[in-house]
Amino acid sequence: MTGGSAIGGQGWASDYFEKNWTGNDLRNRAKDDRHAVLRGSYSQVFEVPTEPLEALIQSPGAGDLIQSETIEAANIALFRIVRFNQLVRQQTEFYALHLAEIRDNTLPCRRRVAIARAAQTQSRMLHEYGIGEANKEYGWYCKLKTAIGANIKSLKSKRSRRWWLHCPTCAAFVLVALMVAIAVYIAVCHGINVGNVPASDNPTSTTTQLNP
Repeated sequence: MTGGSAIGGQGWASDYFEKNWTGNDLRNRAKDDRHAVLRGSYSQVFEVPTEPLEALIQSPGAGDLIQSETIEAANIALFRIVRFNQLVRQQTEFYALHLAEIRDNTLPCRRRVAIARAAQTQSRMLHEYGIGEANKEYGWYCKLKTAIGANIKSLKSKRSRRWWLHCPTCAAFVLVALMVAIAVYIAVCHGINVGNVPASDNPTSTTTQLNP
């Protein structure tokens, strides 16, 4: 979900949450969406999957092998991604409602400007409250990456010890927990690109521009 890998490059979460949207970046992003509507086009952000986090939180038989810090970070991340997806659906519904007008070359200028301003407002809300500073040191996305990385390191350490040879059941739990944690880490950080639609040429963009 969160970084680069030989499996498939950037994961979907990196495409969406690595960049922090504040200040001029936030204002300019919203302006870009307004200008797109003024040109008769629009920019669409896509929902991200929540299944990897849900699987991590609900891992059966993991016991204390999935650390409490990881579960806490995953719960917070799941809440924030659900909110992000809600704002994405709001944007999708907005463009679905106004697409015919946006693409209409005969649309009165006053009406087009009104729709463009609404698109700007919606875009700012999506990027500010849906993403914001998720990847700052104190942000939920940064904490998720840190927690999963530390958990995987701990599981690998346990797996490398000799005691598991004398406890097959414990070894099985360690293996299952390690597989779950690594699968989520790859999905979130290392890019199997689950459900990802390629972004624009700008690697920090979260949208795909649809031109006339």
